[in-house]
Amino acid sequence: MIYAVVLIIIIIILLFLVALFMLPSLYWYWKGVDTVSPITYLANIFKKEPLCLILQHFYNTLKGRGKKFGGYYFLGRPIFVPTDLDLIKKMLNNDFDHFSDHIGYVDAEKNPLSLHVFNTRGCHWKKIRSKLTPSFTSVKCRTMFDTALKCAQDFNQLVIKCTDRNEPIDIRDVSERFTTDAIVSYVFGVESKALRNATSEFRRLTTELLKSFRMMLLVFCPEPFGLFKIGHFGQDITNFYTNLVKQTDKYRKENGIVREDYIHHLLKNRSDDTITDCDVNETKVKSYTGLSLSEIAAQCFIIYMAGFETSAAAISYTLAELALNQEIQNKVREEIKAVLGNHNRKITYEAIQEMEYLNKCLYETLRKYPLVPTNTRLCTKSYKIPNSDVVINEGTYVFLPTYALHRDPEYFPDPEKYDPDRFSMRSAKIRQHSAFLPFGDGPRKCIGK
Repeated sequence: MIYAVVLIIIIIILLFLVALFMLPSLYWYWKGVDTVSPITYLANIFKKEPLCLILQHFYNTLKGRGKKFGGYYFLGRPIFVPTDLDLIKKMLNNDFDHFSDHIGYVDAEKNPLSLHVFNTRGCHWKKIRSKLTPSFTSVKCRTMFDTALKCAQDFNQLVIKCTDRNEPIDIRDVSERFTTDAIVSYVFGVESKALRNATSEFRRLTTELLKSFRMMLLVFCPEPFGLFKIGHFGQDITNFYTNLVKQTDKYRKENGIVREDYIHHLLKNRSDDTITDCDVNETKVKSYTGLSLSEIAAQCFIIYMAGFETSAAAISYTLAELALNQEIQNKVREEIKAVLGNHNRKITYEAIQEMEYLNKCLYETLRKYPLVPTNTRLCTKSYKIPNSDVVINEGTYVFLPTYALHRDPEYFPDPEKYDPDRFSMRSAKIRQHSAFLPFGDGPRKCIGK
């Protein structure tokens, strides 16, 4: 009797696996779209490769077959993957209304920090984006410059201490502490002191969050959060950032403090007057003429989270490449000396703008090490792919293989080589627009560009 029960259980498990991996894999087959075999998909699941490398293999396979797009699967879900630059440009720009949203889930009540600009959709996103854009002009960048420079001086002192003691420097860690100090100061108007204290509260909370498996699920597979009503982040993180914004607002009002930083701009746009309901995840949420305090806290949270880690990565990767490429390093150093010589040896906003070769180095870093190696979009209404009979259904996820594009020798010859001259004016003019997408493209491109 017991053997019969075990056999039935085994059969049920096998049927479940067939349903999970075989049936979904027919989705793209029925649509006439090139895809991976169920065996390949199953093998990819057990690989220890990051998603961007798996998509790079798929991208190369599609290009080898002369295909402009293909269908992949992620956790059993059909994913549309465009490979043709003209199609990518069209989807992100001309036909933006079909792909206007990111993959994400908003839960205003359970987790107010989810109300940020990356997550929100439709009219809610448009309202928040319009309120944030003025904070990212070149004028606003200038106001942040002195804050960043002060933090850079602390960075410099830390490096000097390490070299004086002949100690190795974990440049990624120090870069993250630097960007934490700079962005926290500008976004929240407080000092995090991460460069002076490696275990500061900001560093502790963000390190825990970045290591969490939740973060990957939130970006690429948010459905479980809505289905099971799971909080996006721990309550301690939600309380920390929400209370920080409330306390800053209260302190500045009581003491008449005006500081031209990010939180000041957002607080000027605060309003609790409801004007209409907005559709978010097919439910209605309150929308305000300005930003609610929860929305302000969410924007501060995401700008800090998205800014400190990516900026630190760009800094540390650039420094690593300069260490490996002495000739490029010397060229950067000579440019810095020459430019500062024209500015009384003072580091100013204007001086930084004149460092063209340094700028090329940063772009080459973003090319070789894209900070968002896989960009996502959600098909918001059915879309017929130009010059084909294929229709992408509403609700389909789109993965843009940024990493694969940046490593494509057709657009970037000898892609493993670190070559800042790829971003000379001449090279930029002849390169197709959508081959380089470190910040995405179109109306929904990264606001931090």
